[in-house]
Amino acid sequence: MPTLSDHVVIARRNETFCHYLLSEDKHLDWVVTAFFYSAIHYVEAYLARAGTHSQFHRTRDSSIARDVNIRPLYDDFNDLKNDSIQARYQGFVASRSDITSRIKPSLERIRERILSLIT
Repeated sequence: MPTLSDHVVIARRNETFCHYLLSEDKHLDWVVTAFFYSAIHYVEAYLARAGTHSQFHRTRDSSIARDVNIRPLYDDFNDLKNDSIQARYQGFVASRSDITSRIKPSLERIRERILSLIT
């Protein structure tokens, strides 16, 4: 299993990938998915601090909902997950406006909260 710092590195790498795709204005469906993958790794970094990991989305969702420190992130995380599912399985391609006004801010709130808890 990745360590806390491994998860943060992976999360940041996914964010860098998102910014590259946005700068090229390409594959906006993958931007949505990579933002969600970033969120997964930020949450897993927090969970790794306690020595736990989630192998399944349902387990991670439950961990977020139960933990008082990260429960406020549940809606942002769930929105990213649902957008990613729609992008991967239903052909949803978010507009650049939707990414910058709604999707990216969700990840930013997750990142800021998690980093404040683990550093």
